[in-house]
Amino acid sequence: MENPFRPESLRSMAGGLAALARETALDPQKRKRIAFAAAVILLFAFFSRGCGPKAGLTGFVLDGKGRPLPGLTVMAAAEKPGKKSPKPAKAETGKDGSFRFPSLSPDSRYVLSIKSDKWTTSLAVHAGTGQADTEIPLPAPLTMRFTRTPDGVIHDSRETLEWLPGPARDLDHRAAARWIRRSRSAGTGWRLPRVKELAGLVAPNPGGRCQIDPIFGLKTCLAWSELLPDERFALVFDFENGKAGPKAYNTPQVATLAVRVPR
Repeated sequence: MENPFRPESLRSMAGGLAALARETALDPQKRKRIAFAAAVILLFAFFSRGCGPKAGLTGFVLDGKGRPLPGLTVMAAAEKPGKKSPKPAKAETGKDGSFRFPSLSPDSRYVLSIKSDKWTTSLAVHAGTGQADTEIPLPAPLTMRFTRTPDGVIHDSRETLEWLPGPARDLDHRAAARWIRRSRSAGTGWRLPRVKELAGLVAPNPGGRCQIDPIFGLKTCLAWSELLPDERFALVFDFENGKAGPKAYNTPQVATLAVRVPR
């Protein structure tokens, strides 16, 4: 049975009353009362647009080691926003990292993200709600491994390392090592990464060719690693195929990444 208090049903009812009020055979006073009733119903329909059927999503936010992250703001925005799309919904994670969106639109697609005024993250998960009056748990937790602070430092919660992307311009291996030695971003202690550390960054990236989190902003899939005993060559890690190999120290289009252990 159709819910008579849905906005669509109320508008239909008001339309019927308005048509009845226009009947010339009716007493003028009766027509006024019917017209007034139609107006009231339309007004109720207008304010009840946000009170229609709802559906829910629940989930958890964990760090790179699988630990719960309490006190975070999770956003749920329409996957394909339009003029009639509602504003993004907000939910806060509890002590166990759980969150709940109880009042989303049924049978709709959303993008879940995490917002903070202290850091940014590239984490974005697409999820869909079910039918009205249902609540669907996400099949997997939102795992937030990387965050980037305003000083440009990327914090890796899984490996307990800090990363600093280098300049956008090309640097040969010697210039990259020199830039890292002189870097004072958020303190000192930076160095070129080892191949094993770069390999630990490999992760699926459906939106790009390089298999690394887009938070690093790499414009090339190659990154410098350690210098080889023959100083004309250095190891370069390729984030497209996940392998490392020797390259001439002045090979072009190789990214610079600095790494350190947090102090």
